[in-house]
Amino acid sequence: MRYGLQLLEYQKRVHDGLYKFKGTPYWDEIQQQDVESVHKFREQLASLDGSNPEDVALLDPIWNRMKDQFKPQEQAKVKEGIFWLFKSLATLHYGDTSQLIQIYKDSHKHQATLGLLARKAGVKEPVTIEDMAEFLVGNEKFKGLRGITKEDAQVIIGRGFYYNLLDCLEEMLNQPNVNENPIAKICNYFQLASMDTQQVLVETIENFISKRLTELEDAEMAIGLAYVREAGAKLVVKPVNDSEAWASVYFDVWEHFYVDKEVFNRDTASNLEYDRFYRITPGKETGTGTIKAYIYGRFIAEERLTLKRKLTPDYYKPTNGDWEHTFYFNLKATWEDGPAGPADKYLFSYYGRGATVAGREEVQYLPYQYHSFEFPKADFRFIEVRSVYGDFVSEPMIIRGNLP
Repeated sequence: MRYGLQLLEYQKRVHDGLYKFKGTPYWDEIQQQDVESVHKFREQLASLDGSNPEDVALLDPIWNRMKDQFKPQEQAKVKEGIFWLFKSLATLHYGDTSQLIQIYKDSHKHQATLGLLARKAGVKEPVTIEDMAEFLVGNEKFKGLRGITKEDAQVIIGRGFYYNLLDCLEEMLNQPNVNENPIAKICNYFQLASMDTQQVLVETIENFISKRLTELEDAEMAIGLAYVREAGAKLVVKPVNDSEAWASVYFDVWEHFYVDKEVFNRDTASNLEYDRFYRITPGKETGTGTIKAYIYGRFIAEERLTLKRKLTPDYYKPTNGDWEHTFYFNLKATWEDGPAGPADKYLFSYYGRGATVAGREEVQYLPYQYHSFEFPKADFRFIEVRSVYGDFVSEPMIIRGNLP
């Protein structure tokens, strides 16, 4: 029961993920609805009855494509075997622990009918429930269907269920060693990866969803997101400047699957701000805050973000200062923001013999514009420009003039 144990472990993680936040402030009506959808779907799945002609008739789109390969006297039994195979694979993937154990207990009852299907595909050994489990989880030589779908975020969270699942099925069945698994060999024999067959597979799945498994899509999303919660959404912090006071932040699952909404709690933040990027409040060395991750409105994770500034002597002061004579020999001084980013305003000091402006002038900062200040005709010795962040005033940047 090697592969079955892996499925049991998977179901434990799904169960833990479904109830992870129950009894906490993060548990809400949506999560309760997800749990109910999973329970309802599992009840629907368990109620599928291979002795009920109406249930078995749901297979007709795919069965009508296959049945002529079997003798008329075999067809009823083969169709029954396909029905049980379909139900078993769905139960192994979606069922709870008790349903998985029951499938293992009942598998011997269907050996004969599965044998007719398997022999047609050239499978000589009896098909077991472990073969089905291996088909889902994979082994050292090939990725199982669930291993493929885990890498496809749309399948995990239930968006575009049919076509994405079929893409994953095609990818799986095209692996070099996959036919070592009897279920995969059967699927390849009946060309389930072909475009023509995939269309009737879609029709078959839609039959089941519309008539008997109406909770499938909601349950698929709930189960997928439960697994994501247990897998863990990691907070990734990427500094965007040398001081690491500004950062791009996102949640990552499996190194390529990202949450679709992040909520920054400004009320509980300390010296941390957000406007496209997270940044430490100017003049502060450390900023902290809480960020929550959501997927389709479902709470997934919460992390505490801490940014710590790497300080340098020139971190706050402006840079790239220069000057030029303009119209009628007026003087224009220019500068750019330093590593700390845009200041609230600048303090501008002008020193020179015969200066028409002396002392200190306060210049308001204009966001996203080139910074400059223009004077009437004058020569000067030097100019000092300081950046102001709240109550903090930087060291001066000095622009040398044309006087000694």
